[in-house]
Amino acid sequence: MMRLYLVGTVVMLVIVGLTGYLLLGIVTRRALDEVTARQVKVFRVEYEKLLREMQETPPAEEGLPAQGPRPLVVEPRELELITVEIASRLQLPSAWRVWTVEDGAVMLEAGRLDLLAPQAPALEPLSTTRALETGQHWRSEPLSHGLVVGIVVDGSEMIDELHGYQFLAGAPMVLAAMASLGLGAYMIQRMTSMLRRVAASARAIREPTAETVELEVTDAPDEIREVVEALRELFGKVRAEADRNRVFYASMAHELRSPIQNLVGETEVALFTQHEGADYRRVLESNLDELRSLGDAIDNLVTICSERRPGTSAGLEDFDLLEEARIRLARERAQAARRQVELRLEGEGDLSLRGDREALLRALRNLAANAIQWSPQGATVSVHLRDRGGELEVVVDDAGPGVPEELREHIFEPFARGPALDGQRIGYGLGLAIVRAAVDAHGGEIEICRSPRGGARFRLRLPRTARPRAESRKAPAPEEGLTGRAPAPRPVRHDVRIG
Repeated sequence: MMRLYLVGTVVMLVIVGLTGYLLLGIVTRRALDEVTARQVKVFRVEYEKLLREMQETPPAEEGLPAQGPRPLVVEPRELELITVEIASRLQLPSAWRVWTVEDGAVMLEAGRLDLLAPQAPALEPLSTTRALETGQHWRSEPLSHGLVVGIVVDGSEMIDELHGYQFLAGAPMVLAAMASLGLGAYMIQRMTSMLRRVAASARAIREPTAETVELEVTDAPDEIREVVEALRELFGKVRAEADRNRVFYASMAHELRSPIQNLVGETEVALFTQHEGADYRRVLESNLDELRSLGDAIDNLVTICSERRPGTSAGLEDFDLLEEARIRLARERAQAARRQVELRLEGEGDLSLRGDREALLRALRNLAANAIQWSPQGATVSVHLRDRGGELEVVVDDAGPGVPEELREHIFEPFARGPALDGQRIGYGLGLAIVRAAVDAHGGEIEICRSPRGGARFRLRLPRTARPRAESRKAPAPEEGLTGRAPAPRPVRHDVRIG
């Protein structure tokens, strides 16, 4: 950054200085050319005026005979008067030369004669202005009656003044440039030093997942404060993700261990003594329920951890949601029958859509399984599908305890669960998180309200064609969705003061 700043500043200063120098030189030369050409034209006008006066016949004096016309011969003295008159109006030193075209004889040389030789060109009409090497400008034009006039205008003083102005204007610019370079170098060095300290402090942190990192700056510019704040946020996200993964692993280990222990215990009891066939059947049916529960948990876990994103164009299919639901809800119907709960599936209108078939059907199965789990015996769980024109509406009602207002924003978070019902073991807290992910990936919406049956009502609105959102919902930090599941480590502060 330092080298780039220095080189860039020097290059810009050189470009600006050279451009100004060249432009001033061009303007000055053009001004001298115009002055030279204008003086020659003025001389020609005065010369022609003199000729007209000479052509007029003067009136005869009283007592004398009338004189004839004056001959058209201009005397050098008369030409010199013209040059003196013009030179009095011109503030620049100049010299004049008048000669004949026929033989090149010089009739007049006036003004600063030292400017005529050797700077003045040969005795020939040019009709253009020529800039000489010593700062003079020469121009010659033909006159009537075989004469030629030439003028040398000395612009060296004007050029010297221009150079002086350029020096006077350039010196402050150079001083300002040096001050700017020094100030810029100081600021860049100071910011670089601060960034190095921040980087060294970040490298000194060995375990950001177990430490609360605090980077404090004193009298630092806003840019450095933004970098420090970004690093602080980054370390916070790393720690939050680490806590989330730790809770994830601990929760899954605990939840998977309980049904496995139940399976092992029931199997050992069944094998301990002889039983009737009906007893073995009851044990097998109980084990089957546990195995199915484990299978569902593992399926949900695989879905949560999968790198596959539902709703991508490669995973979209055209299907009828009602027809697929009748096939895919077979396990939930068996679960409802075992719990003595009626599962009712109804549909109205055209229920075809284009989306991720597996993700949407898993979401529908999870909603139905959740409603069955929370419903008491003899209750009815209804899954109603409706055609709403440009979208499909899915409504799942149950007769359970419902979802309290304060929990409705958190139940879609992974491992978020409500209190157990009548001492029964509840699920793993993954089903509704998968429902939210599938609905979001499809571009739909989900809401929770009170069901007319007394329990919870989940309403899904799904567009006919998946419209994946630009940004998926961010997983909440453990402090929001997993409060109380694992003790937070004692923070270790790393204070970095930068002045």
